[in-house]
Amino acid sequence: MSHTPWGAWEVYIASDSPSKDWPVHEFGRKLPTHEERSAALAALGFAPVDGAVWEWTEAPGEDTRSIWLTGTLDVRLIGGGS
Repeated sequence: MSHTPWGAWEVYIASDSPSKDWPVHEFGRKLPTHEERSAALAALGFAPVDGAVWEWTEAPGEDTRSIWLTGTLDVRLIGGGS
């Protein structure tokens, strides 16, 4: 999950594949609720691992007025797998 310096929110599933192949769901500028994030993960075929919680990291953006806000969550494939 990330909030880009230009104000867009997106959730994506990082993997060993090239980033262009990662499953992604874009929310636009609206801050997604926990339920909306969960629904987006489910639409991508994933669910949080039992007991997983979002962890948030802030990093400088491309200029002094912006930041990257990134959330991570351990997930599993829905229906099994990992």
